[in-house]
Amino acid sequence: HRHYQLWSRIQTIQKKTSTGTICLDALGQDRAEKHAEIKTSCEAWVSSGMPGNYQSDWLTDFQEASGSRIDFYNASSVCAEAVAALDEECAFDSAEVRAFTVDAKRNGGDMTISFWVRPIDEASFLGKQFLPHVAFYSSLFPPEHNMVIGAFDSNPDGEIRIHSSCHDSTAAHIFESVHMN
Repeated sequence: HRHYQLWSRIQTIQKKTSTGTICLDALGQDRAEKHAEIKTSCEAWVSSGMPGNYQSDWLTDFQEASGSRIDFYNASSVCAEAVAALDEECAFDSAEVRAFTVDAKRNGGDMTISFWVRPIDEASFLGKQFLPHVAFYSSLFPPEHNMVIGAFDSNPDGEIRIHSSCHDSTAAHIFESVHMN
């Protein structure tokens, strides 16, 4: 098995806004270019009328998630929220992501992902419990998750939702939940 590393350092990701932080690969762009690209992509999505009409697993996760999240369905504020949440300090190497994706597909989707998360202050807690919310997106506009970790109505103690295209026509929501201890 090959090893892929998105960050070559321990990465502290501070909350940029009351709704969180977005880490993206800057692809050599400076901060202003990346912010303009995200704003343009968001505005195109909003002007197409998609917020509120686009049905995705993201909407289910957002409605069931505990804590605060960026509301991609609030057309009046989503673009400003997304740009404000961008953090160039947590940019990562998308070449590694692309190579990982190719290899994972070649191996039938089998993979192991490892990382650790720890609280940095009282704001990291939901009540007295540390329940980080981490989402790995394949697309921001429209919002599509690959994997989401956090507390949900279905399991307030936390769960990991792995989104998959493997479902039958009767499935209302496409994800597999793995509960956290």
